[in-house]
Amino acid sequence: MQHIGYRTRSFYLTMSICRIIVFQFLITIGHSTEKCRDDFSSGPTALYTLAFRSACLDPAKISDGHSQIDLVEHLNSKLKQEIQSLELNRQPLTDYYQLALAILALCIEKQPVSTYVVEELIVRIMDYGAPFITFFSIDTASMSVLALSCLHGSPFNKIKRLKIERPIVRLLQALLAEQQKDGIIGTIYSTGLAVQALIANQQLDFKIFHCSTSLERLISEIPKGTFDTLEKISHVVPALEGHTYLDVQSLHCTSDQDNLPQENEG
Repeated sequence: MQHIGYRTRSFYLTMSICRIIVFQFLITIGHSTEKCRDDFSSGPTALYTLAFRSACLDPAKISDGHSQIDLVEHLNSKLKQEIQSLELNRQPLTDYYQLALAILALCIEKQPVSTYVVEELIVRIMDYGAPFITFFSIDTASMSVLALSCLHGSPFNKIKRLKIERPIVRLLQALLAEQQKDGIIGTIYSTGLAVQALIANQQLDFKIFHCSTSLERLISEIPKGTFDTLEKISHVVPALEGHTYLDVQSLHCTSDQDNLPQENEG
């Protein structure tokens, strides 16, 4: 059982990471909304959208004191470009990881997501298309599980739940097949996101998922500086806390000066 002090430190570390990502975004774009629109692909745009929401800041109303940026609108635009590429080339403009991350961020923002792009993702998974069988990508599978899990509970989703459940179960089984005796799923870098995907669907009660083993392995790597980028850290910290990206939807932000969300201890 986790000590409550650790949970609190981990919780505020998550918030600090989100704030750092937010500041990184503002520094990167400077005062140029065109830079935000042109320089970021769908993946980074989605990651920044999640970071703002996780830090209790509205990603649709970002201001640097000179101009206002709507990251959600930008992300919708990026997803449209992905869809156009799928229609023309049968491949996303970037890759399926960024595509799934974009779907997840828009779902969390309670935005309707194109049925076409979701069905294309499902077909790719169910037909064992790359990267879901050949050169199987743990990160892509994990992010796809999170995206589909969000859509499964979304009131804006128009696809039958059973049709979404099948690819989720298929990918989770594939992830579990990659779990090693020491808890690593794929590689140490892909383990955090894979654990998030499995935690998000723990109601399926996979008996062979040794969650504590994976968490202990992740914790053992922290003093070594293994997770040395913000994205790697953002994959690991929620998993250590027993949370996932999906929990961003249920944050309750306070009205204090720091605007930090309240942790649900229950």
